[in-house]
This record gives sequence, structure tokens and C-alpha cells, in this order.
Amino acid sequence: PGPSAPRPFPHHGSAHLMRRHQSFRLDGQIDPRYSRAVKTQFTDTDIPPCFQTFLLVDDFPAPLPWPGVADQVFALLNHFEGSGVDYTLHTWTRPRIDALAANTTALKSLSEQLDERDSELSFAQNFLVKRGQMLSRYNNHLEANPAETEIHFCPIIAVSAPTYEELRDRVQDVQRTFKDIPIKLIDPAGAQEEAWAACQPGYPPQRVVADYTHFLPTDLFSKFVPITSAQIGDAAGLYIGECRLSGLETPVYHDLLGVTEKDKSASFLLIGDLGSGKSVLLKIYTGYISDHGGQIFAIDRSPMGEYGTYGDSIQGAIVIDPTNPEYTLDLLRVIPGADVAERILPVLMRLFQIKSGSPESTFLSDLIEPNYRARNKIHGLPELVTHTAELARNPQLAAGALSAATPETILKVASQLRFWSQRTYARVLFASDLKPLPLDAPLVILRTNKLALPDEASDIADDPTKLFGDVIYTLFATIARQVLFSDIDDPAPRFGLFLLDEARHLTRSNIGNSIIEDFGIDGRKHHCAVGLASQDPAHFGRIAKLIPTLFLFRQVDETLAADELRMASKDAATNDNLIKQLMTETSPGTGPEGETPPHRRGECLMKDLRNRLAEIKIQLPARADRAAAALTTPGAA
Repeated sequence: PGPSAPRPFPHHGSAHLMRRHQSFRLDGQIDPRYSRAVKTQFTDTDIPPCFQTFLLVDDFPAPLPWPGVADQVFALLNHFEGSGVDYTLHTWTRPRIDALAANTTALKSLSEQLDERDSELSFAQNFLVKRGQMLSRYNNHLEANPAETEIHFCPIIAVSAPTYEELRDRVQDVQRTFKDIPIKLIDPAGAQEEAWAACQPGYPPQRVVADYTHFLPTDLFSKFVPITSAQIGDAAGLYIGECRLSGLETPVYHDLLGVTEKDKSASFLLIGDLGSGKSVLLKIYTGYISDHGGQIFAIDRSPMGEYGTYGDSIQGAIVIDPTNPEYTLDLLRVIPGADVAERILPVLMRLFQIKSGSPESTFLSDLIEPNYRARNKIHGLPELVTHTAELARNPQLAAGALSAATPETILKVASQLRFWSQRTYARVLFASDLKPLPLDAPLVILRTNKLALPDEASDIADDPTKLFGDVIYTLFATIARQVLFSDIDDPAPRFGLFLLDEARHLTRSNIGNSIIEDFGIDGRKHHCAVGLASQDPAHFGRIAKLIPTLFLFRQVDETLAADELRMASKDAATNDNLIKQLMTETSPGTGPEGETPPHRRGECLMKDLRNRLAEIKIQLPARADRAAAALTTPGAA
């Protein structure tokens, strides 16, 4: 082992014959502190030393009720995580025959003690009689169960702290907590080094373990189960569900607002089959962020408008329907600042099918240049349509940089503007009677269920309705990026979250991919994040490598299930058990008509910022109205 590795204590013969050492100072005097503590340090590292005390169970003064008490003993220890508390459990078994023989020997000893105290005037006989009755019940239990085994166990609770004084406070806190159960914990003086050694793998048996060993039959010992716990997620934040990897079902928190303060990405991906629970989780995040003063931009493709229904529970939420708009998405009117021209130019170029570097793109860029718009009183796209129509009729009016444009170039751009301004489904961009979108709304939802969108195989240039639907996605994402990216120097930034279900409608374009990458890479600097959901892992492309937190929902297709797990790790993708779990044991459709039973909904695998992968179950919000609105299925509430 290395020079800093812990080394075994000298061991001669049986551990029960080891002498217990007293602790001495350098001056040769006994240090009373170290009789109940161990000071550990690594001499060749910068790791600071710490003090440790080891607590053992001296007695169970009363029977532990089950369920509710016995099954929460080790859960209670797991709740001390982060306070310098850990534990070790030594167990070994004794065969039933040997246990019965030991009971016979113990019964003979009790009988002899009763005979010796037969004429004694004291309460000792009552105590011995009760012990005999307990031994009789235990013996009958073993005899009635041929497959029974006796388990000997010794829990050792390790408490640590940077100073001895703080250590004693923590020790007393743990002792007080367990005294209420009731379980009596002690820190035996002089046995702390042995207890430390007993907690290290590979050490020989220690006397202290034998001194504080208890025994039970296996069926009674099982009342302590579960013993181990699994941790996933963050230490605080939004309560999203319970970890199902162990029987303790510990709470799972996702600290979206706190993650960016730690200079880490708060973005997350959801992948899973239809009806697996993705949109429910997205809506839970919506309520959480709005309740904490954040701002959400979301796209709702569902025919029933499920996000709009959820938005009814959030005061100030805005729903935009491009086919019947109340607010305009015209960037020139919505986004303040001189850089809006840079944001709207690629959107208009995509809508007009203009290539970068072409004369038309140069002319369009000069048209929306801030100074030119100010001189010609162009406040939005409606004025731009009128202005370019005038230039097309009188090309000689083009001045400054625009004078280099040919009449053909001017006419082409003007024709495109006129064409789109005449489309009824494009009023959300070109209608002058619409109010600008409020940028301070807590929740902005874009409904796209009535918009035609291209599929992966179609050419959007062949259908203007699909082209417009594709551009609206890009435009809304552009607005979301501009609004949600807070100023780096802002002392009190507002957290922003961009939510997108069916992410393929945005990731299929280069502009959409670029915006999502901005959220994934730079979102932490601007206190914002993106949450994307899709059925196929291929829809995310390289974006999946930039976003650390994943929620893997049910997939009925084996290939998709393996691809989904590959996003978490290469090892997970080759694990047949995990693939089967994702296909058949995660929110399975075992209902009469293939639906998921209510008690199995919300199951998924989560990969957190620490690359831990565990099974969790999403829990609905505590508020009844939020829980009802979060459910996707109509009438499910």
C-alpha cells in the first residue's frame, strides 16, 4: 500500500485477547479526549485531520414497532448524510441447530441461577423468569421454522468532525435522536481504535464487535430492511420524486436554480415513448420555476393545449396562437436594442429562402440596420413591407448602402415581404394591430398544434405553410434566447427556462441547433437552462453530449431503448438487464387495455450531474389544481 494508506494494527492471536490501548500525549500524559475519539490524518497530503467517534448499540430497551420504526432505523442513519455520519454493519449467521444447542445451554444456566436464588428475598427471580420466558419463545420460534437461521449483527456508527468539540456535539445529537426510538448508543472508552479498525475492509475481527453483538432470527432481522440507500440528484431544490433503487425510496431533488450558481449546466433532456410521462415532468418544472420568480418559454404542440391548461394555474401566463394571435412575434417590435437586426436577419433569410452572401441577403441586412430603420421610421415588419414596396416602385429612392442593390434584388425582397404579409396564418408577424409580446410574463406558451410542420423527409420550400411553421419555431426560440439570457453583470438575475417537447421540430434546423447549444454551453453563465423532450435519441444529435442531466423514460423498441441508455453511458447501452427494465419494467402498460396503472406512472431512469444513474418515480405537485393540470390524459385527474 501507499505511504498514506491505513495500516492494520498489530494482531496477535485471537482478537478477543487484544489489549486495549490508552491514548497518550507527546509529554507522556494520558489525553482524556482520545479515550472516546480517534484522530485520523494523512501525513503526506494536504487533507486536514479529523476526529472520529464510533457509537455502538448497547441495548434495545423496548421492542421496536414495525412498520414505522424498525424499518426506519437505517433510513435515519442515511438522513445524517452530509453531517459526517456513516455506519458499518457486521453480520454473520449461526445455523439453526447450533442456535438451538446454545439455547439449551442458556436454559441450563438460567435454571442454575434460579436454584441459587430460590431462598433470596429480591426481584432477581422475576428478572430471571422473564428471561426464561423470552428464551422459551425464541426457542419455540426456531423449532417451528426448520429453514430459520440466527443472525448476529453489530452496527457501528461513525461520527466525524474537524474538531473534538464539534465532534462531541454531533455525537450527542445522534445519541439523542436514537434514544427516542428507543435505542441506546454508547461510545465505549478505550475501544475507539478497535471500532475504527472494525470499519475498515480486510481487518481481522475486533473484540469490540464481539462485545456489542446482538442476534435475531432472520425473519425478525428483516424488519430492519431496507438497510442501504441510493442517492441521486441534488441535496436541495425541486422535489421531483423518489429514488426507487433501494427500498428506502429517498427523495430526489433537482436544484435548477442553484446549479447555475455553482457554474454548472442546469439543462436537461427527456427521452421516452409516447405517454411515458415526459410532458408531465416538463409541466412540473414549469410550476416550480414560476413559483420561484423565474420565467419560462414553452412550445405546446398538443391538440388539447395541455401547457395552456397548466398555465391557468400560473398568474400572468400568456398563450400565443399564431393562427389567432393576440400578441405579435415581430422581433423588431418585441425585442429592444440595436442587436435585434442580427437576430431577425437569419429568421427572415430562412423564411424568404435567401442564401447567405447573396445580393438579397445584403439588401435585407441594410434594410433592417438600426440607423436606416430610425431614419425611415420603420418600427416593425408592417412598415418594412410598405417601405420595400415603395422602393420596388421607385428604385431611385434607395439611398446610402441600399443604392448598390439592383431593381431585381429590391423587387425580389419586396415580393417576399408582400407574399408573407398576405398570408392569414402569418398575421402573428405582419399584422400592425397586435400588441408586442410582454417580455416580463412568468410563462409564455406558443401553441403550434394548428401550424403545419415539415417531416424529416419533406422539403420545406415546397409548402409555404410548413416553411412558416418551421420558421415560427426558430423565431420563438430566438426570442426565448434573447429574453432568458440575463446580463452576466446582473446582481439579481431572473432564472430562465426554455421548454420544448417534440424537440425535432427545432433541432432539424441549423439555427435551432445553434440556439439550443447556446443554452447548453452558455446558459450557466446567464442563469438559464433548456429542457428538451423527444421520443427518439437521434433527434438530439450532438446536443446530447452538452447536456448532463437525463431522464430516460419507457421505450418499447429495443433499439431505441439501447440508444437511450447509450446517452447515459456506453456500459448502460450494453446492459441487457437495463434494456429490459426500460422496455418492460418502467411504467409498463399492464392495464386491461394496455395502459399504465396509476401506481406505476412516472417511472424513469435519471442520470444526474455526478453521472449517477438510478431508477426514480416522478411525483405530481402537492397542489391539487397543479396535479390535475399536469396530467396529459384528458379526464385523468
